[in-house]
Amino acid sequence: MIRLAALVLSSLLLPWPMSQSGRTTEGVARTVPNSTGSGGSHTHVHYVSPAGSDRSDGGATHPWATIQHADRVVQPGDTVVVLNGTYSGDILLRSSGIAGSPITYVAQNKWQAKLVGTNSGDGTAVIRVTGGHLIIKNFDITGTDALGVLLASSGTSASFNQAIGNYVHDLTTPCDKNGGAGLDTGGGDNYSGISHDDFIGNVVVNIRGTPGCITGVSPAGIYEAVPYGVVANNIVINAGYAIQCWHNAHHETIARNILVNNVRAITVGAGDAPGGISNDYTVVKENVIVGSLSWAIAESGETGRHNTYTDNMLFNNPSGITLEHGLTATGTIHSNGRPPAVIIPKP
Repeated sequence: MIRLAALVLSSLLLPWPMSQSGRTTEGVARTVPNSTGSGGSHTHVHYVSPAGSDRSDGGATHPWATIQHADRVVQPGDTVVVLNGTYSGDILLRSSGIAGSPITYVAQNKWQAKLVGTNSGDGTAVIRVTGGHLIIKNFDITGTDALGVLLASSGTSASFNQAIGNYVHDLTTPCDKNGGAGLDTGGGDNYSGISHDDFIGNVVVNIRGTPGCITGVSPAGIYEAVPYGVVANNIVINAGYAIQCWHNAHHETIARNILVNNVRAITVGAGDAPGGISNDYTVVKENVIVGSLSWAIAESGETGRHNTYTDNMLFNNPSGITLEHGLTATGTIHSNGRPPAVIIPKP
């Protein structure tokens, strides 16, 4: 497990206040406007254990053996509790929750349920999702895949998904035009029709490219490629681009993240598929950025004139903030001193 030295004011680790229109506070639950489904009373709790069997009933005393089997059974509002142990990754979650009744997959004890992927190559992931209204929470995620969690791997249903409180670490991304990431929204079919996929309170460490690769893209700690996402209260250490917005990204919220020793900390932009998108109305605030090799915050590709950058703290970054369209950041603190340290203890 980890015992990481990072830096930040302790207040930055407080629960993320969801104050945007149409949202409520979490774990992170949402109030979703204009969505089908009305909730419902189906709230079963199922269990998965390394000692379980997929022929069992999934109860506390007769747990299933795999998350993949749970996906075939769950209904909106269900929770799948995954007991301590190591599990095979390369999981595809197809089932969907509904507004007000998501399906939740949660480690019984934080970071004590470990998911290890064994695939490799472009687009592989320890967890891939095609369903919507899913929560993936408190897992230890690693392996040989290109991606840790991919919230919208195909189709057009994978909106309102969330990865919360996970420890995603030690991934080596492929040397190709797509690279990889610790946490990635994906974009379903051509980055259209999907939105509101969030990453909140995760710890992402050591997401690196293939050694010696000079033709591939830089790996990302967190990659947000669909609109109306929240990337908040995460810690990203030793990645390529710590947080990158691209493809159909706009109206994003990037707040209270701690980003340490990455190539570039925050990239706000849009480009490539689906085309014709400008990243606009994105909010970048109250992030702490330390020791980036390149820009701490940069706009790139297609961007609009309504993005805001406020109250970010920059420590020991050779380059600061570069924005387009004459935009300026406000309330930025720059320092070449040593920031205060906080220890993230093993759960």
